[in-house]
Amino acid sequence: MDLKKEFLTILKKYGHNVYIVRRTNLVGSGPYNKVDGKYQGVLEKYTAYRRPLRAGANAAADGFMRLDLEGLVTSYDMCFYFEPEASVSTADIILEDTPGEITPRQEFEVKKSIPYYLGAEHIYTAAYCDKMIPTSR
Repeated sequence: MDLKKEFLTILKKYGHNVYIVRRTNLVGSGPYNKVDGKYQGVLEKYTAYRRPLRAGANAAADGFMRLDLEGLVTSYDMCFYFEPEASVSTADIILEDTPGEITPRQEFEVKKSIPYYLGAEHIYTAAYCDKMIPTSR
């Protein structure tokens, strides 16, 4: 049984298209030196499976609560599962592609990105996100 193939099959069958806006490590210059990071202008399209997390739920069930500081309660709005090639990282933005659906497109900011391995093989990446309130640009 090849878990990576199984995951990709599930992803293609039940997933939907999302776009990732990558956060760069660049900082502003001059008066913008303290600007909190920048984003690339290019959108990358991937297929992802999303799982809403119930309000107030913590991350203990997913097994990474032990990675946080003691006494810190961790909760997120949504979890997206990506193929390993997506290489999602903290502070990236996920834009959902939802054409023809009643609920309009939503934006999420990645708060924690965790790669899952079986031995040395990278099976998938889970991106735990909080919903963003869109602003006019």
